[in-house]
Amino acid sequence: MNKNIQRLAGLIMILAGLSSFFLNPSRPPTAFIGPFIGVVLLFLSIGLGRNIRSYYFSLLLSLLFGVMTANMAFKSYDKEDSPEKSRRIVVFWTMSIACLGNGAFLLANYKKRLGNV
Repeated sequence: MNKNIQRLAGLIMILAGLSSFFLNPSRPPTAFIGPFIGVVLLFLSIGLGRNIRSYYFSLLLSLLFGVMTANMAFKSYDKEDSPEKSRRIVVFWTMSIACLGNGAFLLANYKKRLGNV
């Protein structure tokens, strides 16, 4: 189950980042950070059940990037009203919810594993 959730989070990250890149007229290269994290999450989902290192790395990456994008979403509210402001808010909240949701499911699975030991 966690593999599918992580794959969904990775796909959401890729789609949100690419849409942000193509909707922004200046085409900043930093818009590829989200899709890069999404690709990493997709590759980590392959070994999620077998390799404990990929599990911990997925958890750490999801929680850190989720908190970072939530912080960026909050900072976007202070910008002047423009289409860029609403685009940034939607993209950053989408990425944040995807990453934090993935991290929450990974933590719940870890807690379940500890209960079975």
